[in-house]
Amino acid sequence: MTPDGRQLLAVIQRSLEELDVAIANIGRGAKQTRQSISLGTTPLVAANILPPAMREFRKLRPDVQIQLFDADLPTLIQMVESGKLDMSLGIFKAMPDVRRDPSFVSH
Repeated sequence: MTPDGRQLLAVIQRSLEELDVAIANIGRGAKQTRQSISLGTTPLVAANILPPAMREFRKLRPDVQIQLFDADLPTLIQMVESGKLDMSLGIFKAMPDVRRDPSFVSH
């Protein structure tokens, strides 16, 4: 692995750890009110990044069902704005009444 590849891998691993923590925190809140979380993201993230995070989450919270929706960004934005998704992962513009938390920060 090249030095650049090792640096990128370290950033990705930290970001996945932060995602795991965020999903676990959401799950704890979901346990109090309901037993499912709806999550939307692009197909690339759904296929490559979320599976390990979801496996870890299920170890912590096997009682919470994750409903995963993969779609293009305009569709995900519409679903978040209309309340059809609890959360979505992607690159989004600022939207009223929607909280944005960066997972990856460029330097």
